Amino acid sequence: MLPNDIGFIVAAVLAILAAFILYRILEPSLQKLLTETLDLPGGPAFYLRSLAILLFLGALGQAISAGMDLKPGARGMEYVWAIASKLSDVFGYLFAALIVYLVLITILIAALKPRSSK
Repeated sequence: MLPNDIGFIVAAVLAILAAFILYRILEPSLQKLLTETLDLPGGPAFYLRSLAILLFLGALGQAISAGMDLKPGARGMEYVWAIASKLSDVFGYLFAALIVYLVLITILIAALKPRSSK
C-alpha cells in the first residue's frame, strides 16, 4: 500500500468514529426533546436521520477532501501530522455543523412549542 492510501484510510476511519461518537452522545436527549415537541409521527426520526447524514457524510467528506502529500519514504511522525491535519478539518466541520443544527432545532422548538403547553 502507498503511504497516502494508509493515511487516507486512517483519517477516514477516525472521522467516521468521531461522527459516530458525537451522534451517540446527542441522540438520546435529542430524541426525547423532539418527541415531546413535535406532534408529527415521523418528525423525530426525520430530524435524527438528518443529523446522522449531516455528521457522517460531512465528516467523511472533510476526511477525503484534498489528498495527502506523503512521500514514499515517509516516517511515522509524518503520518501523524498529516492525519492530525485532516482531523482538524473534520472537527472544524463537525463544530460548524452542530452550531447550524442547534440553531435550526432551536427555531423549530420555539415555533412549535412543546405539546405539554397546549
